[in-house]
Formats: sequence, structure tokens, C-alpha cells
Amino acid sequence: FDAALGKYLIIVDADLSIRTTDLKKIISLFGLYGDNILASGNRLRGFQKPRAFYWLNYLGNYFFRYYYSFLLKTPILDISCGSKAMSKKTWLKIRNLRQKFGCLDNWGDIDWLYYAGLCWLPIKYIPVSYHSRIYGTSKLQNLKVRYKFALSMFTIGIRIWLSRHSCPKN
Repeated sequence: FDAALGKYLIIVDADLSIRTTDLKKIISLFGLYGDNILASGNRLRGFQKPRAFYWLNYLGNYFFRYYYSFLLKTPILDISCGSKAMSKKTWLKIRNLRQKFGCLDNWGDIDWLYYAGLCWLPIKYIPVSYHSRIYGTSKLQNLKVRYKFALSMFTIGIRIWLSRHSCPKN
């Protein structure tokens, strides 16, 4: 991200299940709320194509959005939507925290929520359409992998709760 030349940084689901038209909607949140936010898609409120969401993944997302909402004391509407954006200025703050606390997940979306929570950044959502994957297969296909993922989600949550007051409120 440090090499990025633009004003905003965006992460996108590698499976291409969210289209570029929806990415433009995510970026539009900066025009509404300013640059000091974490902008995210919300697949749970947007249109879902048939078989785009495995039912167990949907239930897990629904549960963990409430768990993280409680921990971060801010509404989390879609915990694992991989399409998120932040300003480069916000990234510089978060980069410093990542150097202090480390990287939490391989995908980046939980990392961004965690560090947004530490910096007391508002998280703004916009509904996005969720399509069947164009590329790859889900990493959460069997129960053992889902169990490990759920355990890591709980662990990250505990870490958030323990370090919540590491950043002064803006």
C-alpha cells in the first residue's frame, strides 16, 4: 500500500464476486462522509445471486457481525466483505499500528476493521450485489477449516477487546 499513488486504497475479493460498479459505490462514501472513514460493501443488504453465499458462511457472518459490533462499539453490517476502502492518510495511521500490533489475518478485511476500531474510525457501508465466484474456490469449504476460521475470529475479537484503548479517541 505504501507504493500506491492514488488518494484511496481499496481491497477487493479475489474471487471477483463483487463487480467494479459496486466498487465505485464504495468509493462514493468518501464524498458523503469525508476521508476519515473505513468504507465497506455490505453483501447482506445488497442483492445476492443464487448460490453466491454458502448458507453456513452466511450464518457465521451474521453471528460475527454482532460479536464485532459489540467489541468495537460500532455497527458492523458485513464482517467479511472483502471490498473495503480507506484514504491513504488513514492507511498511514493504520500502517503504524500494524507495525506495533502485527497483521491479524491473511485477507486484510478483518485487519482493517480491527485497526479502524483502534483508531475510532467510523465504518460506513453501502449495499453491494454479491455474485457467484468468477475465480477460484472458497477457502471455507469443509467444517475443519470453518472451525479454525471461527476460532481465529474469536481470537481476533479478544485481541480487539484487550487493546481497544491503545489509540486516543479522535
